[in-house]
Amino acid sequence: MQAWHPITKLVAVLGVLALAWLWWTGDDFQTGMASDDPAGTVPVAHAEPVAVPEVRPVADGALFARALPSIEAFSGMLERPLFSSTRRPAVVAPELALMDVPSAAVEPAAGLRPPAIRFIGSVEENGAVRAFVGDGLDVQALATGDEIEGWRVVSIEPRRLLLGLDDERYELKILE
Repeated sequence: MQAWHPITKLVAVLGVLALAWLWWTGDDFQTGMASDDPAGTVPVAHAEPVAVPEVRPVADGALFARALPSIEAFSGMLERPLFSSTRRPAVVAPELALMDVPSAAVEPAAGLRPPAIRFIGSVEENGAVRAFVGDGLDVQALATGDEIEGWRVVSIEPRRLLLGLDDERYELKILE
């Protein structure tokens, strides 16, 4: 408590005093309990149990008045997304087959099949560089010298991954 700010100490003391005052001056007289009245001046009523009527749903749908509106009511939000910086809907690119559109600047020789992967990105941590590649289902982290589908990782750059198989080279770039 020595490290507390003086105002914090004052607020704590005033809070304890306020709680004690509320407890001392509590509204016991409003409860109507016989135990609250030691002199016996409060009449105690002995009530019979009251039957509660059965609640039935309203037929006109007023019971469901708090239901969510249909998706069409939110068309303005869909046309101008709140958390998009441009307030325009995101453009989703169609999925392209990895084998149909190779992302290689250096094509492998005929007969060699490049790995069916996509270069996602690279990370450097404590001098070690790792490349993240994915095949659409799984993501792998590769280091220089690792093998994937028979190809060996030759070099990893921030936006470029170079794979080698014997004398052939295959280059993958991000976003291509």
